Amino acid sequence: MKTGRASRLWWLGCLVCILLVSLGGSVAEAAGLGIGIRPIYADDKLRLNLPDTAGCVVASVPKGSAGDLMGLRLGDVIREFNGEPVVSVPKFLQQVQQAATIQKIVVWRDGQAVSLAGVAPGAGGGSAPTVQAAPERVAPLDGFLGIE
Repeated sequence: MKTGRASRLWWLGCLVCILLVSLGGSVAEAAGLGIGIRPIYADDKLRLNLPDTAGCVVASVPKGSAGDLMGLRLGDVIREFNGEPVVSVPKFLQQVQQAATIQKIVVWRDGQAVSLAGVAPGAGGGSAPTVQAAPERVAPLDGFLGIE
């Protein structure tokens, strides 16, 4: 029985390593939003009543982060950053990385555009938080390989 459990733990460790490697290079030190983002999927366009698939979806907003202080919510679609359109996750990461400050973010929320005012750099945390691209549709690990 111990061999089976050890084998499951080894496979779980491999899966975690693969997930961590897949996230490598997608973190950008920035003006301090401290949020997780993901691309817009085809079903998001219909479900969120989006006019197109430009932008990125807010996947996580840690409490107390600059994104939280600005009013970003889970599920918001970032459409504009500091007056420039956001067309994709890589473009947004680049925009945030190059920004000296966060002046304004326009998000799509509840079928309409909502403008959020910026916050001072470094707000919501000591060291500069990051914007992180979330992995593509990761399934929860509950019950994976029989591990509770």
